[in-house]
Amino acid sequence: TPRPTTVALEAFESAARHGSFTRAATELHVTQGAVSRQIRQLEEQFNTRLFDRGHGRVTLTAAGTVALEFAERSALIDN
Repeated sequence: TPRPTTVALEAFESAARHGSFTRAATELHVTQGAVSRQIRQLEEQFNTRLFDRGHGRVTLTAAGTVALEFAERSALIDN
């Protein structure tokens, strides 16, 4: 399995922190659709849903929590 892209992990981390794809997009200076595509790519790569979506907010699933820990570890390793 290929490693997730840095762009996808950044979008994921930002969306998790903000609880919103729209706020993540604003922070990253991209469209909400771009964030959504990056999250979908990660979900397909991990073969699981990372967020529960509803009413303008997103919350991490249990798998999303594990993925966030992975993303945070990857950022530490890459720096």
